[in-house]
Amino acid sequence: MKRLYIVIIFAIAFFSNSKKAVSQSSSSCAQTLRLAQSVYEQGRLQEIQTILKSCVEGSGMTVEERVAAYKLLCLTKIYLEEPEEADVYMLKILQTNHEFKANETADPAEFVALYKTFRTDPIYRLGGRLGTLVTQPNVVSSDIVNDGSSEYAFRLGYAIQFAAEIPLPGRLKRFTINPELAFQAKGFTHTNTLGNFESEGIERQSWISLPVILQYRFYQNKDDNLRIYGGLGFAVDYLLAAEITASKIRGENASSLPEKALDIKKDRNSFNYSIVAAAGLKKKVGKGYLTGEIRFQYGLKEVTRVDGTFSNPTLTWEYGLVDSIYKLNSMQIQIGYLINIYNPKKLNR
Repeated sequence: MKRLYIVIIFAIAFFSNSKKAVSQSSSSCAQTLRLAQSVYEQGRLQEIQTILKSCVEGSGMTVEERVAAYKLLCLTKIYLEEPEEADVYMLKILQTNHEFKANETADPAEFVALYKTFRTDPIYRLGGRLGTLVTQPNVVSSDIVNDGSSEYAFRLGYAIQFAAEIPLPGRLKRFTINPELAFQAKGFTHTNTLGNFESEGIERQSWISLPVILQYRFYQNKDDNLRIYGGLGFAVDYLLAAEITASKIRGENASSLPEKALDIKKDRNSFNYSIVAAAGLKKKVGKGYLTGEIRFQYGLKEVTRVDGTFSNPTLTWEYGLVDSIYKLNSMQIQIGYLINIYNPKKLNR
């Protein structure tokens, strides 16, 4: 037990000394940075690199101090007419702080001009979105099994999406390509009413969706922390599962058929194709964007199989439910977060 106490005491002492050493190192580098700034203002540019060498090569600086040191070294190399060395330190600035922006009002024109020769925008964004959706069948044609009335009604579902965004460069900088991989849980209700008989089928479908949307940025505020955009694209969907829960009520105070869950995937087409329209906004939060979006998906292909409308005798003759030939439309409201991924480099001009 005594040995354990000794080990704990040594460990506490070690970490305490380490913490103290880091604090002293940070304080020392802060003083060194102030000295270098003073020497720079006096015009003794040849001395700057020697003064800052130990701190920029060590770990005693905060991110802000390191960026300030690299900026001082970059300015020094600009005025000493050493462009390759100036490029090195500008790249170090951008690698240390991906969000760094040159101040065109306060920074020297030469520094701003050099900054503009580097790629400083994110090369892509990665993240995810969650949302709720409503699905409504768009009936193309109907087959009837009785003289009653049939109708479809929407139900709530949800979507989980892995999203990427690829901003386009140059003159196309207002455009962004937005590919996604999504899981969608869709549902709707099919009812058939004949006199005192009412049949109901609650259908649930699970899809994997691959939408690709081209976004166009309509608005961007001065600080670039709020963007409003619209988008248009195309989606390919694959059906994972389809199930219907059927029930039938035989009038007031009469017996009814119990609920029955039936697998109907074989009566549905496995692939679906859709046009996608979207509108949303992006708010800069941390190192990425918090997004909110409304999206409409218009189905182009019939989901029900023509040869499958009367293929399920239980649904047809016991519950009086016969599939119409329909396409699927859906609307989503979703929120998400995407992180900016940078790879700064010197541009070839």
